[in-house]
Amino acid sequence: MALPQPARKEFEKAVALSNEGRLAAAEDICRELESRHPQDVELAHFGGVLANRMGDYEAAVRRLTRCVSLQPGRAKAHAALGFALEQLGRLSQARESFAAAIAAEAGFAQAYNGLGVVLVKMGDAAAALPHFERAMALDAASVEPRLNAAHALLDLGFFVPAARRFREAAALARNDGVLRASAAGLYQADELDDAEKILRALLSRDPADGAAQAQLALVLEARGRGDEAFAMVCSAVERSPDDAGVQVASGTMLMRRGRNDEAIAHLRKALALDPSHGEAMVNLATALRESGREEDALGEMRSVESRLDAVGLARLATLYTRIGDSARSIELAEKAIALSAHLHNAHATLATQLLRTGQLERGWREYLYRPTRGDQVIGQVIRGTYPPPLPSSLAGRDVLILPEQGLGDMLFFLRYAKPLAEAGAKLHTMRLEERLAPIVMRGLAIDVWPDDQPVADETIVVWAGDLALFARPLTGSDVRPSLALPPLADRVERMRERLGPASGPRIGVAWRAGTAPSPALGRKRVLWKDVGPAMLGEALAGVPAQFVSIQRRPAEAATHEFEQALGASVIDCAGVNEDLEDTLALLSLLDDYVGVSSTNVHLRAGLGRGGRILVPYPPEWRWQAAGRSPWFGDCETYRQAVDGDWSAALGRLRQDLMEESRQ
Repeated sequence: MALPQPARKEFEKAVALSNEGRLAAAEDICRELESRHPQDVELAHFGGVLANRMGDYEAAVRRLTRCVSLQPGRAKAHAALGFALEQLGRLSQARESFAAAIAAEAGFAQAYNGLGVVLVKMGDAAAALPHFERAMALDAASVEPRLNAAHALLDLGFFVPAARRFREAAALARNDGVLRASAAGLYQADELDDAEKILRALLSRDPADGAAQAQLALVLEARGRGDEAFAMVCSAVERSPDDAGVQVASGTMLMRRGRNDEAIAHLRKALALDPSHGEAMVNLATALRESGREEDALGEMRSVESRLDAVGLARLATLYTRIGDSARSIELAEKAIALSAHLHNAHATLATQLLRTGQLERGWREYLYRPTRGDQVIGQVIRGTYPPPLPSSLAGRDVLILPEQGLGDMLFFLRYAKPLAEAGAKLHTMRLEERLAPIVMRGLAIDVWPDDQPVADETIVVWAGDLALFARPLTGSDVRPSLALPPLADRVERMRERLGPASGPRIGVAWRAGTAPSPALGRKRVLWKDVGPAMLGEALAGVPAQFVSIQRRPAEAATHEFEQALGASVIDCAGVNEDLEDTLALLSLLDDYVGVSSTNVHLRAGLGRGGRILVPYPPEWRWQAAGRSPWFGDCETYRQAVDGDWSAALGRLRQDLMEESRQ
């Protein structure tokens, strides 16, 4: 029944007030009309939408539930009800409401978008994507579903399609907020050129846009332009001190420069401005820890956990790895995955912690989610089409192993290919490093697949890092011995001549591996292991042995620093590292090895030789959280303390070497 004319005029006045933004006045009229006309569908619908705008979601649910019970085919009322339920966290009911909206109006783009948002919040970003795609198909100029799809793709680790959606959103943007969101997403997807282009366009229109400045500073930092980036973030803080995102960017960049007390101040201000800012919460805990305030950091980590979404929990799980609490890290990563089933960062952290703590079978399964192999593989993992099933018979089957990571990693992973060859598979690999290929081929029946040769459908294709999981049914084991890597006789003689006459046991040493982190590298993740040549030399001083430096590309004067601390000269074979055949031969002549893990440790394992490995904290998963590595059982480990101190580890190393020399 239509409203009586006087009531109709009041209703129209309420609508006009709402359109003018005078929500409280509109609500007063709506509440009074509702008391007199509770069965009016249009009034219930308007009142529900108004309550949503005012943030009174309980009232919105009450009004909109009445509306759709009176008129079940009102699609927009179902969608508005879905939104209110979503805001209240009643996600299953919200999903039903959006589905009802779609059933009532199959071409309702906003309902598809709303359903996708709910599915993301329910932890199923993959299921949400088709709904975002449908919303875009129904409304080609829509921005919101593009941004939502892009963020879901990011969570899944699909960076390339995510970047494409962010670019589309930017092209359709009608306001600067969408442009900033698109630029931030492109930054996360590592599409730095496009992110910078958007942000510079924003700043050309408004040089005082502090939020754009802060985002651009992060982009410049990621591009290795640290000085320019820091100057820009400082300017952003001056222009927009009350923007939480600006304060977070400043705090993050200060933390990267070791200025932790200043970083803490900025991050605390960010949280005062926006108590729900997940990145600020986790970064504050990180800065507290980096400043040596362990108890404060732990307190902060415990206090924020209940307020974090899946992405925040995944970041917090990573932080727990840095303080050695693998059990807590695993628990939080699993919570993140429960909220977002395919969140790649959570799976990556879970994988490393499971492997590090010896839970190998589960660890290898989680390792499937590592993002380094590209979007396509992650999509196959989510759909359950990768890794391929192990056939009942491998006899005569072609297995193509795709290379990944570094030289040492390939040597490590290829140990798991041995059972495949023993089962009759014909093994191939692509683009294997030329220096490594002949060495591998002496330990494994494998050839190099030409780049221009098509891969037949029946060929089994597996990434090297997934060989452990793929081959497991053949052996029932998660651990395999290293490939046997015999050195070439002529290279052994060459290295014997280079070493000269022995004056005691020969011990190879290396104090550094990887790439040193620095602001110039931006966000690039690096694997860095460093003991310090003087520190290592001091620990080895007086040990009755002949030391051979196999440090690859030592820093200027580093070898001299080692010799000064050692109190003796070393045989400098640093240049041998450029030829892996020479390196393998040299390692075969050394009685022991002392140093950080590197490709040389993998080569030495292939010779059936052990060593004394200096393991930085937190330990890389191959070296486990404690004890000896199951993959390098002949290697004793000496572990850096949680606080970065090497003294106990080096003291034990010295003691062990001295005791062995007396035997």
